[in-house]
Amino acid sequence: MLAASDPGALFLVMPSDHVIADAAAFHAAVEVAASAARAGALVTFGIAADRPETGYGYIRRGAALRGQEGCYAVAAFIEKPDRARAEAYVAAGDYAWNSGIFLFPAGLYVDELARQHPELVAGCRAALDKAQRDLTFLRLDKPSFAALRGESIDYAVMEHTKRAAVVPVAMGWNDIGSWDALWSIGDKDGAGNVMLGDVIAEDSKNSYFRSEERLIAALGVEDLIVVATGDVVLVARRDRAQDIKSLVARLERAGRSELGTHLTVHRPWGTYRSIHEGERVQVKHIMVKPGAQLSLQMHHHRAEHWVVVSGTAKVVRGEDEIMLYEDQSTYIFRSAPSTGWRTPARSPSTSSRCSPAPISARTTSSASRTLTGGADRRTGARRWSSSSSPASMPARGRKKRSRRRCASRSRQRGPSRAVWRLPPIVPPAIRGCSGSTRAGSTRRRSRPMPYCRTPNASWNAHNS
Repeated sequence: MLAASDPGALFLVMPSDHVIADAAAFHAAVEVAASAARAGALVTFGIAADRPETGYGYIRRGAALRGQEGCYAVAAFIEKPDRARAEAYVAAGDYAWNSGIFLFPAGLYVDELARQHPELVAGCRAALDKAQRDLTFLRLDKPSFAALRGESIDYAVMEHTKRAAVVPVAMGWNDIGSWDALWSIGDKDGAGNVMLGDVIAEDSKNSYFRSEERLIAALGVEDLIVVATGDVVLVARRDRAQDIKSLVARLERAGRSELGTHLTVHRPWGTYRSIHEGERVQVKHIMVKPGAQLSLQMHHHRAEHWVVVSGTAKVVRGEDEIMLYEDQSTYIFRSAPSTGWRTPARSPSTSSRCSPAPISARTTSSASRTLTGGADRRTGARRWSSSSSPASMPARGRKKRSRRRCASRSRQRGPSRAVWRLPPIVPPAIRGCSGSTRAGSTRRRSRPMPYCRTPNASWNAHNS
């Protein structure tokens, strides 16, 4: 796209897992590379080698480019050497580590790639021509792109072109290709430990501890890597960090979903995260960006409870629109027509969504209440009760409350257009299974809730 619209434009290619400590030195190197690129060079950056490293490839520089101070022609690209050769390269002084960072004129790079590998350019253009816009995303055509073979820039272009140039630079560069590398650049305590997140370490040293959610407690360990995320805990010796690929291969053979699926999934409209998944029930935490919306959907095999945890949301169900505010909820029937979710332009909305089983469901809130749900055979109404509730309130008061709660609500035909309300007296776990509560709403019932519906498109969930 850039090569077609502006062939002379420069674009900088940088791996996402590198660390650059000296940003000023990097900026100065980019200025030197930009001048050479405008003169027709394909530039890479060589890191000044300060030790014999066998884990990196090397670049041997040739003669200096005329009129381009600090930039040299590339004499050779060299694969990762053994220890003896790495020591010789450092002693020679004209070798640098291959950083994998490049600066190219867009049009020149595409021309060189087409000359060396025309099938790659043709496949990329096919994937781009058939691409589809999805809000802020551009989704390439999957079959066209998947048919292409993987090829690095070094192998595909730089090792074959006569326009390759290198800018040597010392900028505190580190290729963070392993957990041990993260330990090496991390801020260490007096015992040599790097601790990120909720970590307590006693009599431990030279270890890397990282917790994203839960507490890590370590006692009497050393030279370890311990990483705890929401779905996986990794424990390994630091000197075995490069061997984690064997674990990855085993997960791949086992078909484990943790290998390719993150707990938080990003979408153009926001994110969602599965916080509980059990037998015939799932609870998700959803964040919708300001002004964004989820697509209209219809589900024939599941019903859903939606609870707004923070922000404001407009729920569209068929021809009805319901405005929900913090701690309000609604119930989405199975086969409810064209159901969607929008947020106002200025405030994000965060919600919990519970998808129970068609006839019965079980879930546990943060207060450890377990609920069961069913349907009235005569009316088809949903009903909920708490299996962990203490003695219920007096029957006399219960009937009075039920009559008052239903007196101001009219019924209408067909469940798909019903707007549901869960009163404050409902146990917290009922409302979207989120466990959220409100002052004055801690009473719990042991008998089924009354069946109430209202045709109004907008309501207040706490106006009993």
